Amino acid sequence: MTDRRPLFDDRRFADLLDQARAELRRRLTDAGTDRPISTDEEALLASAALIVDQLHDRLGALSERLRPPLLELLGLRPQGPRAATTHARLTFDIPLTGPLEIPAGTELGSGAGVAPFTTVNSVRVKPNRVIHVREEPPALLIGLAEPAGSTTVELTGVTADGAEFWDGHEWRPCRRRKVPGDGLWLEVPPGHTRHGPDGQEAAWLRLSGGRATGQPGARTAEAVVFAVHARRVAEEPLGISDGTAGQRFRLRERPAVVPGRDPVVQTSTDDGWQTWRPVESFAASRPGDHHVRYDVAAGEIAFPPAVPGPDGSRHPAGAVPGPGALVRIRGYWTGGGAVGNVPAGGLHELGLPLAGVRVTNPYPARGGSDAESEADLWQHAPRLLAAGDRAVTEADHEELARRADASLARVRCVADPQSGAVQLLLVAAPPAARADRPSLEDLRPSGATFEAVRAYLDERRLLAGRLHVMPPGYQGIEVDAGIVAVAGADRHAVQAAVTAALYAFLHPVTGGEDGTGWPFGEAVHESMIKKLLFSLSGVQDCVHLTLTPVDPATGAQSKAQPVIPLIPTALPLSVGHRVRIVQG
Repeated sequence: MTDRRPLFDDRRFADLLDQARAELRRRLTDAGTDRPISTDEEALLASAALIVDQLHDRLGALSERLRPPLLELLGLRPQGPRAATTHARLTFDIPLTGPLEIPAGTELGSGAGVAPFTTVNSVRVKPNRVIHVREEPPALLIGLAEPAGSTTVELTGVTADGAEFWDGHEWRPCRRRKVPGDGLWLEVPPGHTRHGPDGQEAAWLRLSGGRATGQPGARTAEAVVFAVHARRVAEEPLGISDGTAGQRFRLRERPAVVPGRDPVVQTSTDDGWQTWRPVESFAASRPGDHHVRYDVAAGEIAFPPAVPGPDGSRHPAGAVPGPGALVRIRGYWTGGGAVGNVPAGGLHELGLPLAGVRVTNPYPARGGSDAESEADLWQHAPRLLAAGDRAVTEADHEELARRADASLARVRCVADPQSGAVQLLLVAAPPAARADRPSLEDLRPSGATFEAVRAYLDERRLLAGRLHVMPPGYQGIEVDAGIVAVAGADRHAVQAAVTAALYAFLHPVTGGEDGTGWPFGEAVHESMIKKLLFSLSGVQDCVHLTLTPVDPATGAQSKAQPVIPLIPTALPLSVGHRVRIVQG
C-alpha cells in the first residue's frame, strides 16, 4: 500500500501561491516600490505553484517499490542503528590486594534478553591508601598513593561537608555518595593527578569542612567503565576481489554500528595491505582514489562503481581492488538499537569470573536507536535535499556540520548578511559521567573536530563569505535559592532535587523548557527559575532567589541581577548553585 502522507509538507496550491505572493511583495518593498503585483507576475506565480503542487502530489503517490531506487539515485540512504552508551560501576566488596585489569570487550549483561554491553577501553584499577594528611582550615587535605580518577574512594576516619580533587591545574568537585556505614564515599572524575606541594607528592583530595575523627584511611571501592551496546569485531575476511568495479562485500555480523571511528578496510597487495579511505559517496572520487563506502544500514562495504564517460565507455570512479586480492575489514562494531536504552540499574551481570565484584549502571543507557526505515527516510528526504552538498543558508551550514561530525551535541549557524561572515558554533557532547554537570572543557570540541568541520564546509560553502568555526560563548550562572520545603519532606532530598533541577534547566545541551538545550541568546530570568522551583515536588515556597553572572573560565563574579542577558552566540552554564532549605 502506498503511503500518501505529505512528502514536503501539507501546503497545497493556494498555500504555495499565497507564500509566493508574500515573497514577491517583500522583494518589491526592499526594492523601494509599493506597486501591486502585475497580471503577468500573478500568472507566473500561479504556474509555478501549480507545478510544485502537482510534483508534490505525484511524489506522494509514488509506489513504495519505486521509492528506494529513487532515494538511492538521489544519494540518500537510511541511517543504520545507533548503539546506546553508559557508564557502569564495578563495586569491590572484597578490598583489592593488587592491580585489577578490566580488559576492553568485557561483557556487561542485563539478563533480560538484551544483547550485552561491552567495555570500550581497558581499565587498570589499583588499590589505594592514604600517605599524607594536611590541615588547611577550614579544609582537610588527604594525599592518596594513587590517582583515583574514574573510581570511587572510600575514606575512613574523616568527615566532610564537600570534597574536591586536584587535576593538575585547579580543584574540581567530586560527588559524595551516601552508603551504609561510617565511610565517606567520593566519586572522583577522570583527571586526578599527583601533585607535590612542599615535597609531599600525592594524589590530593580536599575535604571542605573536613576533620579527622581517627586515623584516616582509604581504599578503592569502585571503578567506572565506559560501555557500549555493541560488540567489536577485531578482524573479518570479506572475500576475494574479482577485479571489477562496483564490488560489494557483506559483513558477517549485522546490523553494524559506528560508535566511534570508522572501521579499516584493506586489500592485499604484493607489498602488504592497502588501506581504503571511507567516503560518504563516490561523487568526488577520481580515478586512482582508494575510496570505499561503508553502508551501516545494509551492513556492507562498496568499492567505486564504473561510470559512463563522454564517449559512452565506462570507467571506474576510483581505484578498483585487483583480481585475487584479499579483502578484509578491521575494527567494526555490531549491535545497537533502541532496546539498548536500559534503565539505571539494568546492567548487573559481569562477564568476568571475579569474586566479590558487582556491576551496575547508575545512569540510564542513552543514544540507542533502531535503523531508519525507508518510509522515515522518504519523509525527511526534502530536508536533506534542501541542503544538498552546498552550504548556502544557515540551515545548510548546520546540516553539513552534523554530517562532518555526527558526535556533536549542538550546532548553530549565525550569519551576518552585511559582511557575509558566518559563525558556526559547535557544542561537544559531554562525557556521560559528567553529562548532568559539564564543565567548560567538556563542552568544547577537540581541535580535530574544528578542523574536520571547517575542511568539510570549505569544500561546500560560498567563496565570497568568511567562515568562523568556533565554540559558543558561555555565560556562567550561579543561583542562590532559599527554599521552604513541604512539611514532612526530607530536607536533604528536596535540596538535592532542587540543585539537580537547576543544573538540568540551565544545561547548554539538554536544558531549556523543552529539554533540547537552552536557546542560543535567550536571557535567563528570575521568573523562569521561580517557575521551575514551584514545579518541583517537595517545594512549598521560595523565599530568596538571586542570579549571579560568573566567568566560567576564571570564576570571577559580577553583581547579582534579576535578568542575565545573553548575546546571540552564547549559552548559559551552571558553575555551582547554592540551595538552602530555610524551613520545612
